Amino acid sequence: MKQVIAPSVPAVEPTIVDEEGHKTIDRKYEVYRIRDTMQEGLRLQSSAKQIVVRLGSRIANPEKLSAFDSFATLQMGTDYTVTIAKDRRSFVIEFLDAGLERLNALQACGQVAVIFDSVLDAKASPKAGTAEAVTNQPELTWKNANATEASITGNQPGVYTYRLELRKKGLTDGSKASFGITRGGKPLSFAKEKEGVYHLWDNAGDTGTPEESIRPSAAGVLEIRGLDADSYVFTELSTEPGHELLKTPFTVALTAREPADGTLAKAELRVNGKTSALPIDPADRGCAAFTIENYPALVLRTGGPGLHAFEAAGLAMLALGLAIARRRRGAR
Repeated sequence: MKQVIAPSVPAVEPTIVDEEGHKTIDRKYEVYRIRDTMQEGLRLQSSAKQIVVRLGSRIANPEKLSAFDSFATLQMGTDYTVTIAKDRRSFVIEFLDAGLERLNALQACGQVAVIFDSVLDAKASPKAGTAEAVTNQPELTWKNANATEASITGNQPGVYTYRLELRKKGLTDGSKASFGITRGGKPLSFAKEKEGVYHLWDNAGDTGTPEESIRPSAAGVLEIRGLDADSYVFTELSTEPGHELLKTPFTVALTAREPADGTLAKAELRVNGKTSALPIDPADRGCAAFTIENYPALVLRTGGPGLHAFEAAGLAMLALGLAIARRRRGAR
């Protein structure tokens, strides 16, 4: 998931007296350093080369990453350096002379945008689907020609995740069903928290083995945590014997409210070209829920009297359905 920290350039105007006694204004920065520290449960995914640093005129209350598209992109190693902590929960960006020159050349109040990828690990999972964000704490340290080094804290961007609850209906043992999920055509992996409960695997603190096939509980409830506002394609891989397997994959699309506050604006179920709205939990508006029913399979098999009776009843219902359909066509 993309994050951005965007501290404004401090609007300080120290007074300097030159040799002739004239007062001048000097905004030239000698130090400009950004440190970002993430709450427990959030870690940096990007390598130093993937962290993007941009510079431009200040934007008030930016709500989307695209707000910084017009900013100039600085070059790592030329304009700044990046140091990442071993636990990947913090990093430091230090402006070099070339970057300071570009910063000092701004004619208006400037802003530096730092854009990077982060991931949530298992420690953040209990907060998934609530209105409580896992946040960053960026700090800007600066010094100019006529001021001692000082630090200020900036905005605290939050990362929100969302939750799905899928209920299987019509099965005696819901754990006999299983699903594979893809996003953007790529299979997703999950960490199992307990029976029927999984969160998106992110390789940052997760332990055990990632699972691409996930199962509901025996009661038929599947809870998936740590999802982004995105589209997910579900394919049923197995179901309880004697029931029809879902033959068509279906898509669940989650849309977050903008600006993000942990609330889903909408959730949709898409299958066979049709779209249906999914209910959002009024007590937890970061969670969407839906139910899937597997019908008994009509398969002729040999067996005891009970099995024959079941199959006969099934075939009778199928025949009745065909008879009704014929009557409806005849009425036209």
